[in-house]
Amino acid sequence: MSRHRLAARFRGVAGAALMLMLGACSSSHGPQLKLDAADWQQYKQRFVAGEGRVVDNRNAHVSHSEGQGYGLLLAVAFGDRQAFDRIWQWTRSHLQVRGHDHLHAWKWSPASRRVEDYNNATDGDVLIAWALIRAWRQWQHAPYLEAAREILASLHKLKVKLPAGEFLLPGAKGFGNRHRAVLNPSYFLFPAYKSFASVDQGLDWMKLYRDASYLLQRCVFGEWGLPANWVQVDARVRPAAGREPYFGYDAMRIPLFLAWAGKRSRLGPYVRFWKQFSMQGGVPDQLDLENGFVHMSRDFHAVGAIAALSSHAYGGNAPYPDMHWLPDTAYYDASLILLSQLAWMEADRHEEGSK
Repeated sequence: MSRHRLAARFRGVAGAALMLMLGACSSSHGPQLKLDAADWQQYKQRFVAGEGRVVDNRNAHVSHSEGQGYGLLLAVAFGDRQAFDRIWQWTRSHLQVRGHDHLHAWKWSPASRRVEDYNNATDGDVLIAWALIRAWRQWQHAPYLEAAREILASLHKLKVKLPAGEFLLPGAKGFGNRHRAVLNPSYFLFPAYKSFASVDQGLDWMKLYRDASYLLQRCVFGEWGLPANWVQVDARVRPAAGREPYFGYDAMRIPLFLAWAGKRSRLGPYVRFWKQFSMQGGVPDQLDLENGFVHMSRDFHAVGAIAALSSHAYGGNAPYPDMHWLPDTAYYDASLILLSQLAWMEADRHEEGSK
């Protein structure tokens, strides 16, 4: 991966793909869009171990609560209850082991065959709870809803009231208090918050939804006005001290979740950023918000899928982001592409909403 200035040109395969996705002559596939069952078979074969562990093949084959959440969401989307139950049982047995709550330890290592960090990652817990609610609605199995509500009740304890609003801390330990906190804006899963509001009255999820939306309006950094992966929130909002000031692999999920929730008007900065690079033949996977440099990648294709989804939701012409399997396709890449497909199909059901 190399670093280039904005004017740099990149002629790799991924660059051409993004140009096609955002090109003026592109068109979506229309109403026949659907998930391809063959993609789910590939995903399971490559990333889901027999016992239900979702494997990060680019990171020592560890498993994260986030990855288990992706696997659960996709299992529901593809109607694969057997895989869903297998993934959920492994998740419950190996990660929901903190003892004092129903949150999930965020990292499990196959090398030690145990949890290596018992702190939770809130995005993983939100993804898992959301998948359980979707599974309950699809298969009418009450224990899924009960398990989701247990996770939500534990998430209540992570709520913090800051000058900028109310938010969930990214983890139970190490991210701040009621006066100041470090937050990850890509943990604001807007469509999940909407879903939680319908089944859990213990927390005002729509207030969290609104406050997260308002905070994103203040996360406008650098010449492109984009959010950082991590932000420090107290009386001010700024890129978090001690962390790289990047719009990168975390933050690129923000437009995915905005589009999924139908928040179309918020997608402008992301669409303009990616469109600029598509016209120059490049695919930026990270942007340094302080000095304007970008990282370019030949092998991270999810950014093209999210860019196409964002352009489509914003009202532009863009083709549906098909999945192209390569021998070394990464779990994170594949997960975000398939979730972009799912969001594409579901986003049009949501009305524009910024409140």
